[in-house]
Amino acid sequence: TFMAEMLETAAILTQATASTLVLIDELGRGTSTSEGLGLAWGVCRWLAEHIRCHAFFATHFLELTRIVDQVAGIQNWHLSTGWTNSDLFMEYRLQ
Repeated sequence: TFMAEMLETAAILTQATASTLVLIDELGRGTSTSEGLGLAWGVCRWLAEHIRCHAFFATHFLELTRIVDQVAGIQNWHLSTGWTNSDLFMEYRLQ
């Protein structure tokens, strides 16, 4: 699984252009937290600084949100949620 993920990531990094929309879901899963975060951080930074394309990362690495302090042009977004009684629900709103 990890090898397939790395091959797909390599294809994105070598073929993407400024006109490309990149969608990445959970990059670095199946690795240690620090290795996965390092992969996600590096790919995100490369896409923003070198390829300069639009990219969306779905991630469980909360630490990745700090990249906005170091790389210009990156913004953090999240899907909103709500509560009804004791049930959590998705509002399907990007904020």
